[in-house]
Amino acid sequence: MKRKLIKFSNYSFCLTLPKFAIERLGWKKGEEVEVEFDEGTEVIKVYKMSKREKRDEQDKREKQVKAAKSNKEEAKKEDAIEPEIQPIPKLRW
Repeated sequence: MKRKLIKFSNYSFCLTLPKFAIERLGWKKGEEVEVEFDEGTEVIKVYKMSKREKRDEQDKREKQVKAAKSNKEEAKKEDAIEPEIQPIPKLRW
């Protein structure tokens, strides 16, 4: 079946999928799908994410956020550390 690509923005396109196919797959409006592109075979795969994949992806995002926060906190701690005390030179009177 033929489908047309619709320009969505300067950086992406949309592709409509037939309603009967979506209903047959049991997909619902608003559900997340995963899109993979294999450059070697030039094939695009679209599939619904399982609950486990969603959870794994969410865990991955949370880890990235925690890592970013800890990096910021470490940078603040390093900035807050007092500079090394330099010895006072002996004065000659």
